[in-house]
Amino acid sequence: MTDFGRNLKLSIDLALRDAVRRFYEEGFGASRRPLGDSMDQFTLADGFSLGVSYVSAAQALPESAWEWAPWLEFRVDDVPGTTARLLGLGAVTVAFRDTTHPYLRGPGGPVFRLCSRV
Repeated sequence: MTDFGRNLKLSIDLALRDAVRRFYEEGFGASRRPLGDSMDQFTLADGFSLGVSYVSAAQALPESAWEWAPWLEFRVDDVPGTTARLLGLGAVTVAFRDTTHPYLRGPGGPVFRLCSRV
């Protein structure tokens, strides 16, 4: 049997570090643990960890490829409220054929959808 792990790592342009930190801490209530000068670990309430490695713009995924990278899903208590909060923190909506969930893109490119925890 195989399960998905509870850790994920993204490489994001160093110039976006402050926006990324604000996005995950304020947007999702994640706790942040710095792992050296070039990496943060964000941990969500359920223990899931998202590592963000801050790299040069040349090493980060270019904006033209953001929607082709793997997409994430975040389960939240309040989808409309979380959507509004994330849009206020710089997220942009992403059009997708599934219209039952909001799809957004955060700083540095990760596309994700929000779904209700219940």
